[in-house]
Amino acid sequence: MVYGKWIVSCTVLGLSLFPGLLDFSGRSRETMNNQGLEELYENSNEAAVEELYETVVLQTEGPWDPSFTLLPQAKQDLHVVMVMDMEIQNGGIAQFFWNNGSVYASKVSDALKNTGLSEIAELYDALLSDNQITMEEIDQYREIDPQLTTLYKRDWDCFQEFDDAYMNIWEETDFEQTILDFASDHPEIMGDE
Repeated sequence: MVYGKWIVSCTVLGLSLFPGLLDFSGRSRETMNNQGLEELYENSNEAAVEELYETVVLQTEGPWDPSFTLLPQAKQDLHVVMVMDMEIQNGGIAQFFWNNGSVYASKVSDALKNTGLSEIAELYDALLSDNQITMEEIDQYREIDPQLTTLYKRDWDCFQEFDDAYMNIWEETDFEQTILDFASDHPEIMGDE
């Protein structure tokens, strides 16, 4: 998982700094203490995904900020996709709707298609259309006591089914490599124009 690995990476760092902790990485403590993080990431996308996350999500204001529209379209798209993925990995699509509202949700489908994740875009579009979820309903879900909204009252199986299907597609399509390839094809994302 992209953002799960972020936590794992911090854990790996913690394990090398605190030798009394258990080593779940399969490496001996001596190996962990003698290798730099760069070596631990060898043949891995973790470091690249973390750098991309730092640049695209943490150092970028979201779509609610007027400056967001001044960013290159590729960076806007990747920002939306990475925020959505982070939320789904953490708590599912319902959490994404709650935390980000329609300002993000309305951009997801196009952003997924633009970044080469069309299969996930189709899944997302089907969730919205099959369950008649509107952007207004998503915003009501955020702004009103969630127990009073129609989004809360609907059959939650649709959200769990989406989350399960999302994770399957995430693995099958190699989500991390797809976003890294997209960023590589669009150097303006990292500010290298």
